[in-house]
Amino acid sequence: MPDQRDWGSILLRHGYSGVKKIGEGSFGVAVLVQDQEGSKAVCKLVDVSKASQKETQEARRESRLLSQVKHPYIVRYRENFCDRGWLAIIMDFCDGGDIDAQIKTAAKRHLRLEEQRQVLRWFTQSILALKYLHGKHILHRDLKPSNILLHVD
Repeated sequence: MPDQRDWGSILLRHGYSGVKKIGEGSFGVAVLVQDQEGSKAVCKLVDVSKASQKETQEARRESRLLSQVKHPYIVRYRENFCDRGWLAIIMDFCDGGDIDAQIKTAAKRHLRLEEQRQVLRWFTQSILALKYLHGKHILHRDLKPSNILLHVD
């Protein structure tokens, strides 16, 4: 796993700064970054140097698929690059958190009618996004409320 100094140097070479780790998995990290215009993004860094050939191919395939997906209810892919054994996938930052956290927060307040309507809108938007993906023969293999990200309008 690269430390923050490594993230900084890798990302800086590609026009990103403002590094803060926001997640970590078995083969990589998710980092909140800013581009040169000050817009926030998320960089998923996958350590392809330590991954198996199959895992590396899957990461590259994911990046290729994301580059082809354009839908109003799917997080926008920006770019990808490889640097020092790391595959970086840059996506828009979703400032509203995830549906799981939002529903749990709202449930503590016993979901007012407007909140119930909002949850229904999120569900509808998620289904429309899923329909779009399935129309492109793409399966989302980890669909769950904590993986459905929200953007504040």
